[in-house]
Amino acid sequence: MAIVSVEEQKPNSGEFPVITLRDAVVFPQVLTPLTIGRPRVKAAVDTAWSSDKLVIVVSQKNPRIETPEPSDLYKVGTVCVIRRLWKVDGDYHCAVEGITRVY
Repeated sequence: MAIVSVEEQKPNSGEFPVITLRDAVVFPQVLTPLTIGRPRVKAAVDTAWSSDKLVIVVSQKNPRIETPEPSDLYKVGTVCVIRRLWKVDGDYHCAVEGITRVY
């Protein structure tokens, strides 16, 4: 695995898959472990992992909502690079590193 610095992973103006979080926030310049079980979020991780490993992580306003709509999400998120991914017992465990804040 190549070591890539944060400066080399500057996001472009393209579109990225979105990971929605319940009761969690990912900040820029912080490595954060995540456990992912929802099918829609797993699909976003699979898409990112097979391309440039970049995702946007956004927190939900109400953690009880299973399939949040855009109005259920906060307007500020973080562009992250997926550093590691483990698929265990139907869940995904990954480590994401925040790069920059997005609005």
